[in-house]
Amino acid sequence: MHTGDLFQSARDDTFAEVAVPVPTGGTFTYRIPPHATTLVMPGSRVVVRFSGRRLTGVVVVTRSRPPQGVAPGKIQDLDDCLDPAPLLSPVLLAVTRWIAEQTMSSWGEALRTSLPSGIDRISRRRVTLTAAGRRAVESHDGHAGGSSITDDVRAVLEVLSKGKGGARTLGSLRRESGAGATCARLYELARCELVEIEDEWSSGVGGRWRNVIVPARHITEKVALERTVRAPAQRRVVELLWGGAGGLAIDAVREAAGCSVSVVNSMVSRGLVETRREAMADDESGAWSGNDDGAGRFALMPSQQKALDRILQMADGFNTVLLHGVTGSGKTEVYLRAAKSTIDRGRTALLLVPEIGLTPLLAHRSKAVLGDAVGVLHSGMSEGERLANWWRAR
Repeated sequence: MHTGDLFQSARDDTFAEVAVPVPTGGTFTYRIPPHATTLVMPGSRVVVRFSGRRLTGVVVVTRSRPPQGVAPGKIQDLDDCLDPAPLLSPVLLAVTRWIAEQTMSSWGEALRTSLPSGIDRISRRRVTLTAAGRRAVESHDGHAGGSSITDDVRAVLEVLSKGKGGARTLGSLRRESGAGATCARLYELARCELVEIEDEWSSGVGGRWRNVIVPARHITEKVALERTVRAPAQRRVVELLWGGAGGLAIDAVREAAGCSVSVVNSMVSRGLVETRREAMADDESGAWSGNDDGAGRFALMPSQQKALDRILQMADGFNTVLLHGVTGSGKTEVYLRAAKSTIDRGRTALLLVPEIGLTPLLAHRSKAVLGDAVGVLHSGMSEGERLANWWRAR
């Protein structure tokens, strides 16, 4: 992900109220470290110290002063901010607070259930030094991207500069730089366009994933060709990947370039290409191969048109309508056209299906009417597929 455009200007807020997933009421106050003031805001996931443990909580409000009766000197700092932008909107914060009140649970527990499982299982967060970041390391002037470089930040940049192509994983950065709040510091560096950050989901998330081979980001096509002059098989791989093929599974690379696995592995060890894990775009609900029956295109029957007009003429706000008809009378077409009209007005639509067996057909017909902006969630999907669709919806 490219994170340079996800930041807001610096704010004056110094304290954050954090809801943690423990069965206790209320929220807890933490101090926002100076390097995280542009990141921490309502809806952000943060790591905090709580009763001797490190827990992931959600910021629900920020303030410039501590709560009344709380001594500033007794307030702990946040350990880290996990995301470059808030994951939860103000609406979801309000909804989860209401859920907590209705279910006699804590706000932190309600917030945890509102996020998809597996969202915190990132196997690798790869950080790459940009050209501007390399210049900042070499300049030693203490400034870059309009911001001053602290000793901790410089330690991170110097560790990156020693890596092959200026790339490191988050774990190695923590170990070698010794800097705290590593995620927050990296996002600040990304705001200054000194680094780029890319996440790979853990294999434990499951789902339809594949390993792909892609050109190394720090290697240009010219350099790759120069380094494979005496290796014809590797040169064919270079011409394939840099020729616009993009990320390809290793079997596809072998077949298209006419090479063995050892050739690709050698290129990985030489730093010419990289491996990535990426989610496969389609789940089984998109595999429907039957006819879409002309969904969204044929002329409606008078009864269908009358029902659709009645729905579309309703005033904004919450309304309830019962659409009655026997099986095969065309109710689904009314649902789909009402959803399309709603989406065309800049709003969103949610279609609920009474049983999972109807999902493939409805998903296919929905895509025929609404295009590719259709996400599917159901209990038969893997954790990874649900997570990918959650990110798309967000």
